[in-house]
Amino acid sequence: MTADGFECVLQAAIRGLRLDPELRVDEWSEEFMVLPKSAACPGPYHIDRTPPARRILQCLSPRHPAKRLVIRGASQMLKTQIGIN
Repeated sequence: MTADGFECVLQAAIRGLRLDPELRVDEWSEEFMVLPKSAACPGPYHIDRTPPARRILQCLSPRHPAKRLVIRGASQMLKTQIGIN
């Protein structure tokens, strides 16, 4: 292993030890979630398509003080995608 290879491994290990940025679940979803081709609207997830999901996802975020969340909603309305996110 060359010195350059060791340097790359060391830098990768240091990057891996850094904490992830503090993102709420709604922010994370818009940044990283991609809906499959079989979805009604495939491609990047946009919370604007389901506005009620924003508050629910915010309440599911780790720093939110809520301990319990109850969702009352019609069938086939955002609950599965919220669980996936």
